[in-house]
Amino acid sequence: VTRTESDASNPPAGKIGLGFVLDIELDKEETIEGTFEVAYDASAVAAKGIAESSLKLMFQTEAGGAWEEPDSVSVDVTAKVIVATTSHFSKWTAFGDATGDGSDGPTGTDGGSGSGSAGGDANGSGSG
Repeated sequence: VTRTESDASNPPAGKIGLGFVLDIELDKEETIEGTFEVAYDASAVAAKGIAESSLKLMFQTEAGGAWEEPDSVSVDVTAKVIVATTSHFSKWTAFGDATGDGSDGPTGTDGGSGSGSAGGDANGSGSG
């Protein structure tokens, strides 16, 4: 997992990025499903004007392509982590909605399950 501190290119309409991109590469070419979580700093989310409960991890379909939401993604506002389950490992980032747009209510944490694991935290550390 490589973390780059920069805004993601080509953000979805109406979404605000958290200012990082994770590049997740697997050592093998086989298809696996994994669950990973990314920790975030609530003060940084607030400084960007993002509704914390609207945070979502999204992956980029191809270099410079559209960002898509995985089948399973959730935010745990108590633990300050965003969780995604996927079999797509490439570039990932977090987006959210502006505060005050009606989306800053609580969300669940379905977490999902998986046989693989990759992680990243606010400092860019992770394992895969």
